[in-house]
Amino acid sequence: MPGQVCSCSVFTPESFLELYEKLARLGLIEFEIAHFVPTQLNQLEFHVSLRRLDVSLDRGSMIERQLASLPRGPRSSEVGAPGIDPSDSTPIFMEISDRERTLITAKRRILERLRTLLR
Repeated sequence: MPGQVCSCSVFTPESFLELYEKLARLGLIEFEIAHFVPTQLNQLEFHVSLRRLDVSLDRGSMIERQLASLPRGPRSSEVGAPGIDPSDSTPIFMEISDRERTLITAKRRILERLRTLLR
């Protein structure tokens, strides 16, 4: 039907959490993970609930809360799967294009203006 949008994304629990972490570190989302249930044996789905963070938080505090909300320990049915240590403050560097950098900067400006208006 005209005007309707359909979107489908396919993630494993690991790929979702990796994407979430990248988006959080780049300051592109305003949600923390409230609840996470990995894919159970012989099942096809995992479940995640996100909670909107207080927009009055500064970016550093927001990122800290988001990283702390990442599930700890194994994420898959594999024994010994590596988890994320949210206390690890080692910077993670990701290569992004000039266009991506421009878009990220624009989004940060817009979000900062919105946060200022909402305060």
